[in-house]
Amino acid sequence: MIHQLLDETRNINYFVYLTNRLDAFPKIGDSLREIHTNLREEISMGYTDLWVLKRAGLISQQNAFYFPENDQKAEDESDKYLPDKKYITFTFIQINQATPPMYPKTDGIAAHLTYEDAEDFAVKKIDKMKQKYPEREFYVLCARLVERNYWH
Repeated sequence: MIHQLLDETRNINYFVYLTNRLDAFPKIGDSLREIHTNLREEISMGYTDLWVLKRAGLISQQNAFYFPENDQKAEDESDKYLPDKKYITFTFIQINQATPPMYPKTDGIAAHLTYEDAEDFAVKKIDKMKQKYPEREFYVLCARLVERNYWH
């Protein structure tokens, strides 16, 4: 699933993030309806938060992609129970070309007020990490929080 989220050519609108599961990104979809269909059957409940997000941008050291159509509020989205900092960044690390990108739970997520803040944070974070680990590749996925559910 991570490989699909980090592919700028894929037309991915929505995805699910689980705050404390090994498989942190278990589902993607083109609409909220697709995300909600069979959600309880596909993702077991149990002491985690389930966030539904829209992929708004993807930043690497070489490129920055912005998906403006995903940064607009859809008719079926609600601001109910959402924090002010709706833009979330997820940092991924690729050790070398032979390994797939990984999502480290520690220090892998941050919240921002605007997309511009999120993108600025991503660029600075990648630069800082490349100085420490020049042989590794880093990607930051910027997303807009649509729903936050207690998945208990």
